[in-house]
Amino acid sequence: MEKLIVELTQISLQVAHNIKRARRETGMSQRDLAERLGYSNTTISRIEAGTRKIGIDDLYQLAQVLGKPFGFFLDGSSLLGSQHGIITELRTVERVVVPVWDKVTLNTEGKIVCYAYFTPGQIKCRNVVGLWFRGITLDGEINNGDVIFFDTLSKLSNGRLVLAVMNGTPVIMRCITKNGELALQYSGGFLSLNMVDVKGVIIEVRRRLV
Repeated sequence: MEKLIVELTQISLQVAHNIKRARRETGMSQRDLAERLGYSNTTISRIEAGTRKIGIDDLYQLAQVLGKPFGFFLDGSSLLGSQHGIITELRTVERVVVPVWDKVTLNTEGKIVCYAYFTPGQIKCRNVVGLWFRGITLDGEINNGDVIFFDTLSKLSNGRLVLAVMNGTPVIMRCITKNGELALQYSGGFLSLNMVDVKGVIIEVRRRLV
């Protein structure tokens, strides 16, 4: 599903009211919420006033941070026409939340920079990890600043891109068959599987500006 942009002032100020209500119920200040979401205080203030657009994915992230179900923010809103159809669909679509980390070491050293959302049929959440990639890339495959998602349990196979760590640096590599055995190709040549720490098979890439 393409990202839908919800214009709070067109749908209902009740949605904005519920955002403010949820924040207050958790005891968060606007500054606290802004820091958790990576927004400015002004942005949070405008969202709660209903004067700033908020993406559906951002609203799901906000719901997670505030510990509320997505439908909480729609309760009491007056929705008409096609807008009602959109919201009805969003109420019923289950979403899988995958945190995106800034380092491949994840929770030992890294921090969550944002969240991504998938339908349950797209991924198995327990296996998939998101990473804001900054490391050694393969030409034309993945760029620094892209967000990659890799499955930590998928088996390696010929032609698949993988995320590996070499000398502490994240590296994008491709599995190839060399002399009848799987090997890894990267920008510097070829390596055997036992020479690097393979983190997982890349299943999706989302472009991101840095």
